Amino acid sequence: MNTIIIGGGQAGITLSYFLQQRGIEHLVLERDRAFSAWHNCWDSFRLNTANWMNTLPGMQKPFAPHKAWYDTATREEALDYFQAYRQMVNPPLKEGITVTQVAEGENTWHVHTDTKTYQTTNVAICTGHAAQPFVPDTAQKLPQSTPQLHSSTYRNPDQITTPNVLIVGSGSSGVQICLDLAQSDQFENLSFALSGNGVVPWSILGIPIGVFSRMLPIFEVQRQTLIGRRIMHQWQDGDPAMAPSPRWLSKHYGVQRVGRVIDADHRGIICANGKIVSTENLTVLWCTGFRSDHKFIRVHHPESAFDKNGPIHTRGVCIPGLFFVGLKFQHTVGSHLLRGVGRDAEYIAQKIAERNRHNAP
Repeated sequence: MNTIIIGGGQAGITLSYFLQQRGIEHLVLERDRAFSAWHNCWDSFRLNTANWMNTLPGMQKPFAPHKAWYDTATREEALDYFQAYRQMVNPPLKEGITVTQVAEGENTWHVHTDTKTYQTTNVAICTGHAAQPFVPDTAQKLPQSTPQLHSSTYRNPDQITTPNVLIVGSGSSGVQICLDLAQSDQFENLSFALSGNGVVPWSILGIPIGVFSRMLPIFEVQRQTLIGRRIMHQWQDGDPAMAPSPRWLSKHYGVQRVGRVIDADHRGIICANGKIVSTENLTVLWCTGFRSDHKFIRVHHPESAFDKNGPIHTRGVCIPGLFFVGLKFQHTVGSHLLRGVGRDAEYIAQKIAERNRHNAP
């Protein structure tokens, strides 16, 4: 096998599209099903990016065709587009395959799965910039009788049976889920532990924010520029959330805003502003994001491939034969978004083709 792609989301399927164009033999391995991250979103999920930003390479079908280009799509509309894209690309895909280890060999790579081991010349890690749900250590200090769930397993308000809910984290998932719970009118008290994420309004002076995002190409800014480095610093703990803001949720639905969660003890959950949230009849919903996980990759010299921030790479090119697509800020501010992943996937496909030519006998 020439190339193994690990991950069957937008990064992996798009890379398959460009490898097919170059006639490069490859296989895509996906532990769940194609585009599984989108299938697993909650029922009321909406994208944060305007429809014009969500196209994938080679696809003629518009994204959410029944909505304006500056509007945002639902989960179902996104899945409809992704299903059509998969059919168009028709990637050599194996679903339900768990990769347990990727190991560097002598001029080759060994990809170990729960069914067999593959030997390949190149490996492309396309599992996204945030593959593992993150829950802070505070969760372990809560009573076993306190229900807890992460945003990755939340689907709808009917999952929660307690009258009180604490949503921890005010990024995009926290804001959307808090609104979902508030609109259900099923709970006595909703508390929102803020995490400091900025909030982008739906419109400015009556003009949809999707229009401004097209006029001001912030997502095209490259990471090595002064502006790019500044944005990376500001967004390192999480992207800005789309409206509504926690303040708006408090005003219109009576959601109680509390400070950042810092600890827990016998009294309850301790917040940075001194507020203590009782765990009595409480469900805690951790909207605390995800973290990357590359521990399954074994290389001869780890210090040359990884540091505390993750892979050491130049636009997704790591050590010989190891590539990445879908990393946050991989090349531009929008590299991890749908619009950005195509450009990075094409670049990596070209680099794989160049490596193959260089190694050809």
